[in-house]
This record gives sequence, structure tokens and C-alpha cells, in this order.
Amino acid sequence: MSILGDKQFGVEVAKHLDEERKRLGEWKDISTAPQDGTPVLVAWAGINMHPLVAHYEEPFWGALTSSLGFDKLHDPTHWMPLPTPPEVE
Repeated sequence: MSILGDKQFGVEVAKHLDEERKRLGEWKDISTAPQDGTPVLVAWAGINMHPLVAHYEEPFWGALTSSLGFDKLHDPTHWMPLPTPPEVE
């Protein structure tokens, strides 16, 4: 592959990442999150814990566990949409 080809690939990747970053936006207050079962990424302000994929199921937020159970989460403070899954080539 030529250097020009590598450069073009880099430009395309950067463009995609920029578009994805704009779509995802910044962390939003949990009060604005969808409460219709849509999976989102949730996090906790001021707590050293990695974000989790979760959804709201009346009356609380929860996440699927490795045993396919639904565990209640302790009051996440922020959320953001999940990134777009990769495409099959």
C-alpha cells in the first residue's frame, strides 16, 4: 500500500471518530436518560468505577450480569448513548 493510501485511511478513520464523538456527545445527567429499556452507558461522578452498559427497568437502573441476571445498580449519575457497533465487511 502506498503512503498516500495510508494517509487516506487515516483521514477516513479520523473523520469517523469525529462524527462518532459528535453523535455521542458528553456525559449527560442521568435524569435525561431514556427510561424505555434502551441500553446506554452509565457512570458515577466522583466514584472510581468503570462505566457499565445498563438500562432502566422500573423502578431502577440495572445491568445484565454474567449469569444473565439483572442486577440493580446503585444510582448512576450520568449516561451517554452506546457507540455504533462495527459494520461487517
